[in-house]
Amino acid sequence: MYKLMFILVIGLNISALECPSSKTLEQKALDAIHIDISGARVDGLRGSKCLEQKNFPHALVVFDASNEQESSPNFIVKSMEDVKVLDVKLVDKDVFAYEITAEIKGRNSSTGKEQTIKDKYYFSLYTTKESQKNYGCFGIYQYPENIYLLKECQSKE
Repeated sequence: MYKLMFILVIGLNISALECPSSKTLEQKALDAIHIDISGARVDGLRGSKCLEQKNFPHALVVFDASNEQESSPNFIVKSMEDVKVLDVKLVDKDVFAYEITAEIKGRNSSTGKEQTIKDKYYFSLYTTKESQKNYGCFGIYQYPENIYLLKECQSKE
């Protein structure tokens, strides 16, 4: 019995998320965008290799495709090198809410033309050890209207 409890506790600690104090606010913002453009809002990508939790040790991956409309990418992004965090602004100090202004370069899915878009994300930092263990460093609470997807995460159909 005690051996089983010990294994469960070790297993829970191994799978717990972490939020290293060395991560800057800008790095956390970039991580938030990375989860989104890995397909977190794209229909058909739930459970994809790009969204595996092991790829994001500092934040809980939550699949959030819309139930009301088709969630297809508007822009295909070659790599994370095409994503730049321009600004991270405090929105609400009581809940550690921030607005991320990012510049994302991608190919428009409708026209096929390369574009650079300035867009906004909103996220909150988790500040307690318990919330960080369960959810990681942050959680996105508002996405931009545009849906971005990394090229490597596109369906191979």
